[in-house]
Amino acid sequence: MKRLSIGTGALVGALLTAPLLGVMYLADKLTGLPFVPFVLFDWVTRVLPGPLVTFGIDLMIDTLRLMGLSVAGTAKTAEQAIAVLQFLVMGVVGGALFFAVVKLRGVQPNRLTGLVAGALVGLPMIAMTIALGGSDAQPVLVVLWLAVLSLAWGAALQEVYVRLNPTEALAGPPEGRAG
Repeated sequence: MKRLSIGTGALVGALLTAPLLGVMYLADKLTGLPFVPFVLFDWVTRVLPGPLVTFGIDLMIDTLRLMGLSVAGTAKTAEQAIAVLQFLVMGVVGGALFFAVVKLRGVQPNRLTGLVAGALVGLPMIAMTIALGGSDAQPVLVVLWLAVLSLAWGAALQEVYVRLNPTEALAGPPEGRAG
């Protein structure tokens, strides 16, 4: 029976999070629905200790100057790139954790497993977005939108796991373990 690695989960997490970013960005530009990476970045800068945020800003400014770039012209773009990369890294970690947990459980994940993973990712996204007012859209629409996206991400994660490991689906749970 083939066992998928945490590295595979990280790769799958990245490959599923990249289109999620694209869909969120498109929805933001077309309808004003929230682009969660920017909301998340805003939240992180609010909860981190002030000296750490100041250090990060100073480091970004020094890096831009070292590269010969205009700080005024590129600082906002650099912040946005950091926000997108931060969200992508969270997707990578989420995929790796999903694969690790499924591997530890020793049973093939079902659709509910994927939906739970999506909910664990989506609920904090929804809470941050609503709390920070990350969108001009109606809060009910924001909640529904982010719930659908996160649940779809989790379901896709589960589906990819099953497709990459079809022999485990036929084998059932390991001996001595109830499914």
